[in-house]
Amino acid sequence: FFDEMGNFFFILDLMNKWNTYVTLVAAEKDKKAPPAHIKKRFEELQKQPNKNLFEYILLPNAKHSFLKIYENNQSVISLIKSQRKKIRD
Repeated sequence: FFDEMGNFFFILDLMNKWNTYVTLVAAEKDKKAPPAHIKKRFEELQKQPNKNLFEYILLPNAKHSFLKIYENNQSVISLIKSQRKKIRD
């Protein structure tokens, strides 16, 4: 999946129509889904009308592994909580 992901069309207008917060999370040491690729997708989303709905975070020293996901979950949870607050406001 990750090898093919870069070869498929990224449907920006569809994601823009979701009208909800979307956070792209990248792991600094990820080789299957390198952070540079994810950052590029985020930059493309930043050109869309709902650009304020998209966030990008980089998890330092993290790899593409779900075995130690608990080490980074507080960063992700904090971001999601802050987005939830934006929706209420």
